[in-house]
Amino acid sequence: MSLWLASLQNSRISRKYLLPLPLSRRLNPEPPKSLTYPVIAIDTNVLLRYLLGPVDQHNPHWQAIAAKQVVENANEVFISDIVLAELEWVFESVFELKRIEFAGLFQDLASNVHFRFNDWAALNCALMDYRDKPNIDLSDCLIARRAHSRGASTLYTFEGEKKLGAMSHVTSLRPPN
Repeated sequence: MSLWLASLQNSRISRKYLLPLPLSRRLNPEPPKSLTYPVIAIDTNVLLRYLLGPVDQHNPHWQAIAAKQVVENANEVFISDIVLAELEWVFESVFELKRIEFAGLFQDLASNVHFRFNDWAALNCALMDYRDKPNIDLSDCLIARRAHSRGASTLYTFEGEKKLGAMSHVTSLRPPN
């Protein structure tokens, strides 16, 4: 059992919705060749079904099965920054997952060699920022870290020093209070 799942044992989402990430990326040791994909990309809905399984009538069982089959039969699965930001929004707003729990989930995804991201190093730095700075959304942490990893000396924003402007490599254009 992963650390993030263990930390969720008493939360509403862990008991009712969240499935553990598999230790192996394939349920069947040898899937049929016609179902094996070298590299795929998935959107937020597929990632949600893969992580949660069937939740309600809007998320039928067949979707969870299809998501699991596609993900586990791929050699690599690309997850974009936008998918990660949308995933954060769903878990925080719909499932009321706490920031530290969500950061743990992301850390598990980021450290799984089966998943690929836009910029792994920037994602890990963004996750640390997200965990340490409670007023900054994951999407803003990703924007700042991706800009920094691409060589930007600073990221300009209109957000103040209580949000994105609080990061060391970000410059707020907002006048001081």
